[in-house]
Amino acid sequence: MREKLQSVAEGVIAEGWKWVVVEPEFEYQRVSSMSTIGTVPKELSTDDQQRLQALQERLEALCSEAEQDDPSEETLNEIERLEQEIAALTKEVFRAEDIAHAGAFVALGRDGSARIERGYLRPEDVQRAEGEGEDGGEVASASKPAQDTQGLSGALVAELTAQRTAALRNDLAQHSELALIAIPHALAAKAFYRFENLSCLGLSLNQTSLSSAAPGIDESIAGQGIAARHEAWEARMPNEGGAFWAFVAGLPMGELLSLLAHCTSLSLNAVQRPGDQSQASVLDHAAMLAKAMPHDMTLYWQPTVANYLGRVGKERILDAMREAVGEDAARQIAGLKKQAMAERAEQLLAGKGWLPPLLDSAAASEVASA
Repeated sequence: MREKLQSVAEGVIAEGWKWVVVEPEFEYQRVSSMSTIGTVPKELSTDDQQRLQALQERLEALCSEAEQDDPSEETLNEIERLEQEIAALTKEVFRAEDIAHAGAFVALGRDGSARIERGYLRPEDVQRAEGEGEDGGEVASASKPAQDTQGLSGALVAELTAQRTAALRNDLAQHSELALIAIPHALAAKAFYRFENLSCLGLSLNQTSLSSAAPGIDESIAGQGIAARHEAWEARMPNEGGAFWAFVAGLPMGELLSLLAHCTSLSLNAVQRPGDQSQASVLDHAAMLAKAMPHDMTLYWQPTVANYLGRVGKERILDAMREAVGEDAARQIAGLKKQAMAERAEQLLAGKGWLPPLLDSAAASEVASA
């Protein structure tokens, strides 16, 4: 099989590419972070230009007729023939000067035939191309799908692109390594480029503000940790959204998973609202997540007069004392007034690791259900 691929590669080399790589399988993760050279419209002779104009005028007239009436099979066949002729004349090509510093991959396709992917630039090729491209022309840019819809009805454009979307979905489902890049790319695009639509995936990132439920939470240990992590990622993001895919695709697997974890965590919401019966399963899931990873609320929270003891009844304060310090300690403060009791309890509970049931992972889901 490699001999067959090598034979195909020799023909690709003859096209003038700077390098050609032969590999058994096309590596999506490798090429997704590479830049590509742009294409330009094929130069047409005067006769071809006149022929193209005549074809486009004929196609436009037939499409207008088809939109007004039910087209016959003969008309549809003629439209298809005209589209094919126009596509052949307007097909974009690589420039010879760009081919000279770019390369191609030859790999085995899923159907067993040779797959050829042309126009890729290695990092050293990009630097050289940028220097040579100063006199104009698109040398090292991300490849863009053709958007030429001239002469096509809106219904036909929608139908064709729906067909392409279905094919893309089917192919993506069979390439998990590429999906693992596309998911954090989509989520991070929402987190860091809020006003740009950078992903074709319909994934959303719902970030619920916690400050309305807990004023000052941004200054907490967890809040500061989240902010610091977000700022560190933001400092690495490219200024231009168009370069964001290459940035994400070029991350090592460990960093890619870290970005995915950060963006996923921004959407986590386990805030319990009184009277909302629909939350039970959501809060159960939050409890499951807590059990599935190292999670210790005592690293983030301890009872104080401000955050708990001064906002509950005396009996709850005494219950906390009994659980964390003992019955004798609870008895000693039982006769104090509420404020004095809360202040003394704060001192005695410090460092004991006591948590109210809502913050205790083992009891949280039971409390939510109740």
